[in-house]
Amino acid sequence: MEIFFVRHGATHWNSSGKWQGSTDIELSQNGRNQAFEAARLLSNENFSVIYSSPKARTMETAKFIAELTGKEIIQDQRIVERNMGIFEGKTSDQISSIMGKEMSVVDIVSCEEPVDGMEPLDAQFKRGREFLQDLKEKGEDAVVVSHGVMIGIMLEILTGKDFRYMTVKNCEIIREKVF
Repeated sequence: MEIFFVRHGATHWNSSGKWQGSTDIELSQNGRNQAFEAARLLSNENFSVIYSSPKARTMETAKFIAELTGKEIIQDQRIVERNMGIFEGKTSDQISSIMGKEMSVVDIVSCEEPVDGMEPLDAQFKRGREFLQDLKEKGEDAVVVSHGVMIGIMLEILTGKDFRYMTVKNCEIIREKVF
């Protein structure tokens, strides 16, 4: 079985360095261009279905892929990005100010300190495991359109590589043979 992980195209918040988390942000024109290019590349691959987070930026990316491949999109809430609570819409510098200490990207994505509205990291891992288990049971090759940290978490579950040190670029395609 093969999974093609695709991070959504760029948004205006990506361009301004803001953390999106579960905030529903649409693609920028650059993001639409990236999504079309990813779709073009995937049109030469063999897969059965497209799974997408229901967020606007992921669904728009998935629709480009569906249009060029004729594959069905199935929305799955389990592959949304972690709710980052009060960090959403803030830059890393603003988050450091809120926390009263320097916060690197690694510190932010792996934050387990009590932050108003933030989903616990273990809950995000649980969602990822459940989603991947369902894929395994179906045994189908799939495209999974999701978010940077969520893709990193699913890759950690599959490969054991620490998600905190993974950088998944907008519309990067990561091919993983699994199960």
